[in-house]
Amino acid sequence: MKIVIPHNKSSLIKSITDRIDTRYVDSLATVLIDKEGPFFTLIVGQDSLISGCTIKLSTYSTHLKNVQFSIDGAFAKQLPNYFSLEKDIEFHFKTLSSSSSIIELIHVDLDKNKANSNQNNLSNETTYRKCGCKDASEKHTTYFKDIKQLPTTKIRKAAIERMLYEIKKIPHDDNLPEVFEFLEIDVEKQVIKVQIAGRVSEIFLPEEIHLPISIVMTQESFKQFDNLCKSIKDNEIGVVQQGELLILQTAEGVITCSLAGADEFQAKEPEETLSLMSMILNFKALKDEVQHCVNNYGTIKKADQAYLYLDNNRAAIATLTSLYEFVKPLPLKEIDTKKEGTTSLIRFSQKDLLKVKIKNSVNDFATQLKVIQHSNGELKLGVFCSENDELPYHSISIEKDDSQLPKVVAMLENFDKTQHLQQNTQSVLAFKPIYKKE
Repeated sequence: MKIVIPHNKSSLIKSITDRIDTRYVDSLATVLIDKEGPFFTLIVGQDSLISGCTIKLSTYSTHLKNVQFSIDGAFAKQLPNYFSLEKDIEFHFKTLSSSSSIIELIHVDLDKNKANSNQNNLSNETTYRKCGCKDASEKHTTYFKDIKQLPTTKIRKAAIERMLYEIKKIPHDDNLPEVFEFLEIDVEKQVIKVQIAGRVSEIFLPEEIHLPISIVMTQESFKQFDNLCKSIKDNEIGVVQQGELLILQTAEGVITCSLAGADEFQAKEPEETLSLMSMILNFKALKDEVQHCVNNYGTIKKADQAYLYLDNNRAAIATLTSLYEFVKPLPLKEIDTKKEGTTSLIRFSQKDLLKVKIKNSVNDFATQLKVIQHSNGELKLGVFCSENDELPYHSISIEKDDSQLPKVVAMLENFDKTQHLQQNTQSVLAFKPIYKKE
């Protein structure tokens, strides 16, 4: 029996096989063949986290029979990877005896380097693989049938794509492995409630997003929504939240995602924060000075601390150690200290600051920073992509340290005097009259 899955279904098959958790020694993938369709059904997953799809087989499939079997999960997980997206997935099912059957396939090696090194020997570019089959998992077949019968709320794919677009805009640093732990689209309050690094915040939901129900998701289920929108032609996706499970249904498949911990997230109130100070300055100049000190002064690197000086019309970066005292004024475009006459000195870790990437598409030399105070008194320096963002894409821990403020103020005053004298000297030299000898 030759089973051929059309190449345009490869991404759907991969979205299902990606759900296989090979950490379980008994991970299986169950295959159902319906020769009348002809249909191919693939079911995977452990316990209640069952996912699967049913698709129409290619007309190139031959000698089809109504069969059900399970294969090793690790082998099934690799199936889409053995064939390029432009090539049909093809394998054979063979019955060896009344109690023994196998699937086998031959595929071209997708390693371009390896294939190129063996251009003159096609046999070296292909691989034969065989895997033994087991009886079909009853847990798979029963649960898959049950979840397909669940009543779901149909949501237009266009609305889901608009929702995903807004989620992708949530500011975050590229170094973070995950943007958020939990996220809820709350249609009643018209907000997006999001938990990042354990902290819960709310941002307004754009008026253009119209969903029939509120949706809670994790990073994993967000990716599944995204994959489904890219791999299906359906105009709608069925959604049902059942306890700590989020189930997504289309005409071809069902994906079950875990929402473990969502109850605790939903019970959390958004944390109140207070913006003590907002500024727009040359963040590149700030990072460059920190990078220079770390790269060239071992004592400074070991101390791992620097200071940001701020007043109503000035910003500067200062480095203070037993050996060195540096200060560099920073171009400041705008500052809002919330209080006239406020002068602050903020201490921070140089390592933390250097992890922050400059992400300002308008002007890398004018980045918005905010000194943010959390409800527990903790201070953070938030870095924003633009003035309109409600959440920073990165923040670092900071501390106010006015004990060093007199020293930094004195350094800046000395800097101003020295610079003033240099400018006067240069002016005198520039305009000094030249007398010719008679």
